Amino acid sequence: MAKLVDASDSKSDAARRAGSSPALGTRITMKITTPCVGRCRIENDVCVGCRRTAEQITSWIDYTEDHRKQVIEDLKKQRANSE
Repeated sequence: MAKLVDASDSKSDAARRAGSSPALGTRITMKITTPCVGRCRIENDVCVGCRRTAEQITSWIDYTEDHRKQVIEDLKKQRANSE
């Protein structure tokens, strides 16, 4: 159910390894685990596709990777219990 979202990155690998700050306008690569299945529609404050709450969706980018994994596990349990 979880997938990785990958943004493009124009910063060189050498600069990244050197730990330099990105130049203005440079895109940074971030891989974010998400349960999104691309069927986004909110009903009663819950997405009918991934079953996250609207608050979880809007806060997802701020969650730690461990928090995201916990939410994904909780969603899997909810889905198993509702089938």
